[in-house]
Amino acid sequence: MPFPREVAVPALAAALLLIAPASGPAQAQSAMQTATPFGASQNPGQNAKVDPLALYGQDLRFRIMRKGERVGTHRVSFSHDGKTVIARAHADIEIKLAFIPIYRFSYSSTTTWARGQIQSLRARTDDNGTDTSVAVDKLASGQLGVSGSGGPATVAADTFPTDHWNPAVIGSDRVINTITGEINDVTLTRIGRERVETGTGPREADHYRYTGQLEAEVWYDDQGRWVKLAFPGRDGSRVDYICESCGSGEAMAARPAPGGSGGRPAPSGARP
Repeated sequence: MPFPREVAVPALAAALLLIAPASGPAQAQSAMQTATPFGASQNPGQNAKVDPLALYGQDLRFRIMRKGERVGTHRVSFSHDGKTVIARAHADIEIKLAFIPIYRFSYSSTTTWARGQIQSLRARTDDNGTDTSVAVDKLASGQLGVSGSGGPATVAADTFPTDHWNPAVIGSDRVINTITGEINDVTLTRIGRERVETGTGPREADHYRYTGQLEAEVWYDDQGRWVKLAFPGRDGSRVDYICESCGSGEAMAARPAPGGSGGRPAPSGARP
């Protein structure tokens, strides 16, 4: 008997790269009342050519937690091929009931980047036996062609996917959902400063919230490194990505002003 999607974890696993259903308008409005918008004047383009190897090294690893239990892992590895950056992501979730696996989720993607923009992306998801795929390609027009379960779409070349490692996504109002292939409209709001536990000790980080067609929270340290992710499942439980390896070293870049105005300097891993 398949585990019912509407009950609990399968839905939150399907939420894995930011496809958890958004909260209702009242809940979203309440959450935003104390938030500080990340203003357009902060120019996310300043971070548009981030070099992940300079930020993270060869890989980035998280453990996936739910209700205090480890339910999976997420890893992103990076390499260079000439001037091209290749990011390979893989995530696995397994839910057990009385030590018996009742749900499995697997996600993998390979994305190539050049000059701070996607050149191609291939993603596959196995959601407890249901397979889906997403493809993104740079078109001759300079735009991105996207195909997936959400149907074909064309978006601007500087549209970011929902894979989080690139801090240049801050300031975006549209993202490519790498599980469905849909183009999701979002608002990315700065909540404030927090101390985040990582595998190399606590770090000060900026906390952002996605609202709109996606709902999640994400944290970046002062160098622009992705250090935490959290999102709700449809059963209301919270899923947390806890960094085990997400780069190290002293934070050197200045953070945005608490009021959300002024330019954000590029992370130390950004290319000129």
